[in-house]
Amino acid sequence: MPKSVRVNDAFFPLAEEIPPAHRLAAPVEQTEDLIDGEIRRWRGEVREVFSPVQVRGASGTKPVRLGSYPLLDEEEAGAALIAAVAAYDQGRGYWPTIGVAERIGHAARERIAGRGVEQLGADRDEPVEEVCVQRLERGVVGL
Repeated sequence: MPKSVRVNDAFFPLAEEIPPAHRLAAPVEQTEDLIDGEIRRWRGEVREVFSPVQVRGASGTKPVRLGSYPLLDEEEAGAALIAAVAAYDQGRGYWPTIGVAERIGHAARERIAGRGVEQLGADRDEPVEEVCVQRLERGVVGL
């Protein structure tokens, strides 16, 4: 956790003073990465992410932990770069020429592959792309 800086504690809110609509329900732990159109589970080192906004508590003022993301090693980062350059193809590749809904649908299909469509709940009869776009519009992250 980053070191706290001495500030005027009254400058920052108590955690319970943050409106519910703006509270993070739980930290977002990104455990997967997308390389060459395939979502891969990452089991290596991660980097924690903290908000620049701090909250006051019984032990003083501290930053809020937002979650973590994969800290790719040289091999994985290199594979991601090579795949990204190939997919971009100077702006003429498949990925930059498809719409956002198609990109979301592709990622969603990869994510639910092997987990069973029942994971989508009541939406399971709708196309995956439609479900993902609707959830994105409502601010829902993930499936």
